Amino acid sequence: MRKKGVKAITVSAPIVQPSTKSLALFDQASGSALIVAYYLDLSHQAQTNAYFEWDSEPEHMRMFGLSSSQELAPENLPDRATRRSGKQTPDVFAMPGLNAVNERFRELVEDFEPDTHLFHPIVLREKDGSRIAGRHYIFSARVHFDCVLLQKSKIGWVQPEAVSAPFPEFRYGTWETHHPRHPKSRARLEARHGIAAFAAKQGINVDLPRKLWVSAPAIEGHHLWTGVHICTSGLWVSDAFFKAFEKAKIRSLISHAYGFESEEPWLRERELAPRLDWERVSSQL
Repeated sequence: MRKKGVKAITVSAPIVQPSTKSLALFDQASGSALIVAYYLDLSHQAQTNAYFEWDSEPEHMRMFGLSSSQELAPENLPDRATRRSGKQTPDVFAMPGLNAVNERFRELVEDFEPDTHLFHPIVLREKDGSRIAGRHYIFSARVHFDCVLLQKSKIGWVQPEAVSAPFPEFRYGTWETHHPRHPKSRARLEARHGIAAFAAKQGINVDLPRKLWVSAPAIEGHHLWTGVHICTSGLWVSDAFFKAFEKAKIRSLISHAYGFESEEPWLRERELAPRLDWERVSSQL
């Protein structure tokens, strides 16, 4: 059963109930709407993280954080890493450019959507070379679609500083595995993917509004997915999955935003109009 209201939480920590005043503000804005989805991402907090380095990296290594909206070839993912510092090995944690998850997380995902998502096996070792117990994987959702209603969520598009050609982004910024304005990152991305990489990696970063409106028709029947153009580096999960996730006390992902239910359909031409205009212009450059 879906629960009305908003919880301001970090998934890896005890639930913190919002104040009466903040609840009133949310209720005033959302009316009787229910939270039907949560947008999760990796935690980079020192107290909840593990610190590993890949033993070797494929020539065309893919880096995407928690999930990628593109299909991934196993040969472009690493398979071994060694701990460099710290002692913790949470259920889900950040790796250089990627993530690692354990069997508990995999089993929960399989309970909801069996044989659907990517779990690429990896071997983790301690600093002394001994293998860390249990099975570990690089995870990525294999269900990709957009569901955020930008206009209803009051998220607009702006024209940022040009890189090689103008491209639109959200006014709350973008979440990049490598920041496009860093010269080395820009050169690497352009060399690998061309200017289209910057558009393909667009998303909303941690400064996004906590409250988003999502299209109920778009997410119906789904439990884990990632955005194609919007919220591309994290993971959207259903209310049912989130409750099971909390009950299992899986650590340590952070809930960045809540998806309130709207019966509006998600219409590509309406929600992505500036982006589609940019694609038409850039294709002629």
